[in-house]
Amino acid sequence: MADADHVQSFPSDVFPHYTISLALFDNLKNVEALKNRIISGKIDAALLSSKMICDTFQVLVAATKAIGSLVNQKLKTRNINSEIIFNLSASNNISDSLKRFGVSPEDSAVVVVTVNDFDGLKMQNVSQYMEAEMKPLELLSRYTDEERMKKVYKITDAELVNSALLDSVVTRIAVKEYAT
Repeated sequence: MADADHVQSFPSDVFPHYTISLALFDNLKNVEALKNRIISGKIDAALLSSKMICDTFQVLVAATKAIGSLVNQKLKTRNINSEIIFNLSASNNISDSLKRFGVSPEDSAVVVVTVNDFDGLKMQNVSQYMEAEMKPLELLSRYTDEERMKKVYKITDAELVNSALLDSVVTRIAVKEYAT
C-alpha cells in the first residue's frame, strides 16, 4: 500500500479544482505488468522514468499543462496520464515522448503521478500492483541521469553556466508548442 508520508500532493495554482500527487518507487521489478495494467485501464496514473526527472517542479509544470489541455478539451494524447508524459518532452512527437519519459524495462525507479486523487485511492491502487518500495520524493535527484537529460533536451554545458538544469528543462517544456 502507498505510504501516505511519501506521497506529496500539490494543488494546481492555475486550475484550483485540480491536485497533482507524486510518489517515488525504487527497486521496481515488474515494469511490463504495470504497463499492461495501464493499457487495460486498471491503473489511473502516469509512470515516469526517474532518470528523466530532476525535480518535482518539472513534473508539476508538465501536469499543469496536461490539466490545461484536459480542461480546454485539447488533449493531444488519449488521456491525462499520457498527456503528462507527452508534456515532459521538448518534442511534439507523442510516440518519442512516451518512450523517453514513460517507464521502461531498464528503469529501476519510477515517479508515479496521479491527478485529483483526493482520497489517495488512485495511488493506493498503483502501489498494490508495484513490486517496488516507496521512497521519499526528496531522494529523486539520486535517480536523475543528468547527462541523458542534457542530451534529450539539447542542453549545452555553456547554457548551464548561466542556468540550472531544472530551469533549462522547464523552459523547454513551457515553450515546446512555439519552439518546435
